[in-house]
Formats: sequence, C-alpha cells, structure tokens
Amino acid sequence: MERTQSIFVDYSISQDSLIHQYKYATKGFAVKLNEKQAEILRKDSRIKYVVNDFSYKATQELTPTYTTMTTQKSASTVPWGVARVYGPLDGTGKRAWVLDTGIQLDHPELNVDTGNSASFVADETATDIRGHGTSVAGVIAAKDNSSDVVGVAANAFVVAVKVCEQSGRCYVSDLKGGVDYVAGSFSSGDVANISLSYPVNDDTNPNIDISLSILEDAIITAADAGLMFTLAAGNQGIHAENRSPGRVVNNNVWTISSMDENDEFHIHFSNYGNPPINYANPGVDIFTTAIDNGTTTVSGTSFAAPHVAGILLATGDEPVIGGYVSNDPSDDPDPIAVVPALKVSISGQTYIDSGEEGTWTAHPEYGTGSYSYQWAYRSSTSDPWTLAGTDSDTFSWTFHNNSTVIENNYIKVDVSSGSENASSELTVTVAPSECEPNEIMC
Repeated sequence: MERTQSIFVDYSISQDSLIHQYKYATKGFAVKLNEKQAEILRKDSRIKYVVNDFSYKATQELTPTYTTMTTQKSASTVPWGVARVYGPLDGTGKRAWVLDTGIQLDHPELNVDTGNSASFVADETATDIRGHGTSVAGVIAAKDNSSDVVGVAANAFVVAVKVCEQSGRCYVSDLKGGVDYVAGSFSSGDVANISLSYPVNDDTNPNIDISLSILEDAIITAADAGLMFTLAAGNQGIHAENRSPGRVVNNNVWTISSMDENDEFHIHFSNYGNPPINYANPGVDIFTTAIDNGTTTVSGTSFAAPHVAGILLATGDEPVIGGYVSNDPSDDPDPIAVVPALKVSISGQTYIDSGEEGTWTAHPEYGTGSYSYQWAYRSSTSDPWTLAGTDSDTFSWTFHNNSTVIENNYIKVDVSSGSENASSELTVTVAPSECEPNEIMC
C-alpha cells in the first residue's frame, strides 16, 4: 500500500482513481488512468505490467428455468447430480467461497456467511440479483432439511464474493480483487469456486492474455498457499486451454467439464481436453437454489464445477474416479469425480490391565447418509466375533487375562452409511491379572 501511495503521489494520481488494492495473492492495484498516465507508469521501474482491464459476460450463457415457490415436504430433494457423486455429505462447519454474481444472502436453503461476504463490483452489494451465484452455491451446500433441494456438502457455509455485475459482465480486475481477498481470508480446508470463463484471445483487446495470465498467477499463488479451487471448463465446445481461468494447471486447482445423467460428455456446450480438465461432473438439468427463495434447473460447466467443490469441502480429500465419460471429443476421456468410499478407523487404548474397562471410538468418513455402528469383540483370531449390541460411535468393554503372559484381544466396528459398509479392527493387549499395573510380563 505504501508503494502504491508513493506512485500516486509521484504522478499526481487521485486517490479516487483507485479501484482495487491487491495485497495477498499478488501485489499491485487497479486504477482509472488516462493514456498519458498509463504510458508514464509503463516506464516506472517499480511496475512490472500496465495492462488494460477487460470485461466479459463470463457467467453462464445458458438460460435456466426458474421456479420460485418453496414446497414443504418430508425431506429435501436429492438432485441426480448430487446422487451421482455419492452425496449428499455433511458439510456442517465447512466453508466455500463463491466468486460469482453474489448470493442471495437470506436464502432459506443456504447458510450464507454474511460477515465474510463482500462485493468487488462498484455500487453493488454482495447480494445476488442475477441468480448465477445463488445457483452455484446451492449445488455446493444447500441445506439438508425438509424442503426444496440439498447440496453435495449439505449445510456448509457459503461466502458471497461478488465479482460480476448484475448484467453478468465480469471485469478481470474485480475477479482478481475477489481472488486476492479470499487469499487473505481463507482457512485450511476452504474451497473457492469460480464458475466464470473468459476468452484468452480477443482482437479488440490484444492485451487480454496478459491480463488473464496475471489473474491466473494470483489463483496459483493462493492455491500454493493451500486454498483449493474448482473452475468451470467453459461452455464453448472448444479445448479448455483456450479459456481462462479454466486453463490453470496446479495441484490445488481442479477444472471441471460437464456430463449428463447417462455419463455422456455434453458435447453441445462443454469444453474438453485433459489437461487442463481434471474431471467431468454433472452439468445438465441440475436442480438447485435460485434467487427469490426459490429453486431452478440449470445446465453448464458452471454447475459441474461446484459438485467437485462440495466433494473437496466435505471430505478434505481429492475425489476418486467413479467411471469415465463417453463421447469425449478428446482422445483421453475425462474421469468422473465422486466421493471417496466410506471408511472408518478406531481410536482408544491399545494396552489395558486385566479387569480394566477400555473405551474406543469409531471415526467414519465419507458416508452418504447417517452412520450406524455395530461393535464386536473376541479373545483370539480363531474365535468367532461376539456382537456387543451397541449402535453408538463409542464402545466400552472389560477384558480379563487369567494367564501369566500378555494376551491379545480384538475389537471390531462395522459401519454403514447409505448403501455403503466399512469395518475396522483394533488389537488390544491385555496384561496378566497377577502383574502390577502396566507391566508386560510377571
């Protein structure tokens, strides 16, 4: 900021001309300049680039069908896309940053983090007027309640980072401002979704590729710092390397193409090419939240990307491959991202004294519904398991050892969630009853 102030003073640039100050993912600023001022700044050794800003209707081009009536029912509708990736999962307490047209801040189906929501569009608040960002947010995290629709990481917080005008036009400087803001605000485990797409070549703006490359550098810097990004591949039916920021390649960035309910690549609009595309996900006829407290059905890579955002958010892990799309225009079909399989681990004592009660806890992950538990124990590997008859994530039992040497006993937990099952075993060493506490032999 001090360097910016120094530059402004040196060239008599008004403070009112400053649009954005970039501090975290990149260093620099966006400012309104005349041609003479821009030419002077280009010669300043403190400045690496001076490029024209660029705006584009980067939001979803396809027209959604809106339904604004909320219907009360016994449970939320699970859209086919959420089910295809093996959701919904519990995203409670997790946080996704939606860099888009904003979000309806008081939508009853969304947990919007209004305190962190922000607008980088002049004279507009973070609330969504166009609807695109609200629909993206619903795919990620719509509540699992008794109405409307549920998201992949149900009940997670969503943060509105408005970077696009209500018309759908998005300035590169505003998106870069949003990226910089999230880079300075995110916590470990957060995910940022950008369902926007810019052309990398434009005859009317020969500097657009430089401007977009600087934006992409900011995304990469934030990703290297630990922020996970999901990006829409774009809807032009071309190779994804020709769109930004979807062409970004980084270990913490996932670019997503679109498929339909039959796992068929959506050749009518989805961009292709692996890389930069990492996965395909549902992007056709996606049921999600809409402005005015309603729901909508939408299509596009804009709504494929947030499915993967939900997976990353709820699990903290990269998705696993749940098949491959058919009819991919490229020679390397995109893998389909799904939630990792249900798994469980056990924590608790691995050494106890004879007659001492032990307590153990099951830690399931990646379930597609509520968890149910069945514990069992046995005294040797040749014995059958004895069911303990509990349905809790914790289990207590007292093992006895009447010999003069240590013995191994065993506990097991079987967990089910939705249609999945998983199990885990733990060996528990039991000291002889004649031993002093914690002695191995006596």
